[in-house]
Amino acid sequence: MKKILCLLLTLSLCLTASLLPAKAENEVQTYDGWLYTVENEEVTIRGYVDKSAEELNIPEMIQGMPVTVIGERAFADGVNFQEGPPSGFSNYKFTKMTFPSTLKRIEDYAFCGTYLKSIILNEGLEYIGTSAFQNCRSYRIVFPNTLKYIGDDACRGMTGLLSMNWDADLDEDDPLSYNLLVIPESVEYLGAGAFENCKFMWYAVVLCPAASYHLFWGCNNLLAVFFSDLCGKLSPYMFGSYSYDICIPSQIIGYDGTYAEQFAQDMGVEFISVGRRPGDVDLDNKLTVSDVVTLRNLIAADNANDEQQKVGDLDKDGELTVADVVAMRQRIIRIG
Repeated sequence: MKKILCLLLTLSLCLTASLLPAKAENEVQTYDGWLYTVENEEVTIRGYVDKSAEELNIPEMIQGMPVTVIGERAFADGVNFQEGPPSGFSNYKFTKMTFPSTLKRIEDYAFCGTYLKSIILNEGLEYIGTSAFQNCRSYRIVFPNTLKYIGDDACRGMTGLLSMNWDADLDEDDPLSYNLLVIPESVEYLGAGAFENCKFMWYAVVLCPAASYHLFWGCNNLLAVFFSDLCGKLSPYMFGSYSYDICIPSQIIGYDGTYAEQFAQDMGVEFISVGRRPGDVDLDNKLTVSDVVTLRNLIAADNANDEQQKVGDLDKDGELTVADVVAMRQRIIRIG
């Protein structure tokens, strides 16, 4: 009799569970205070229940599924999107956030108008959407080497960006990290106005080949910019629109024979050379197929001089090998 009752109870529970509505994909759910949706067994963060929390640590997993996306306007509650560009500040009060290693995308306006002081993004992140950090009060942002896309106006108006005047816990062992912006070589799209009106920025390093209009417009305290040899033709419109609002830095830093040197000459700005461009083994201040042929010959004959050894060792392993030839081809493609 007991076995029959247990069986009936089990069947009843199974039937009840089957009749309960399943959570649809993209339906907002709550877990440990996090608002989230699920799509293809991956989690998108949509916000947090407690808007007064001062520190948030986004988990890597929710209900056994990886957190891969921070959704559009996830923490922009309170920001005005009705008229013109976004204005005002978020109702969220957090100043610190830890990003999970599983994160791949930060969607449009995700942190617009928030009070984050320092933004250190995880390796593995590939995408930052339009105005994702616009008007954020951060004094520092660190991009990962996996980043491919920085949207238009992504960090526009980050009024505290790289300012040492903000109330922040500065790392005394690495003071330059607070007034130096580095855009990694991995970036394939660099949006217009990405750092517009970041008024406290002092130094910038552009390693990627992309460039865009208004990139540093309104960055009135920008002292120097380093452009890598990958950077294409540079325009003063990167620093503004018209003659009265162009804010050119006092120094342009780059490799000999690159667009950076030409840009400095055109604008009458001091050019600081850091030597020959990587890969220029035929020593003609250009990077072409000729350098690939020269490098092959140097490897075969094992007779590179010190300067050729330095510029040809693209993988930085201390010797010239086929791996350097491959790296050189890829570099030529990116420049082209």
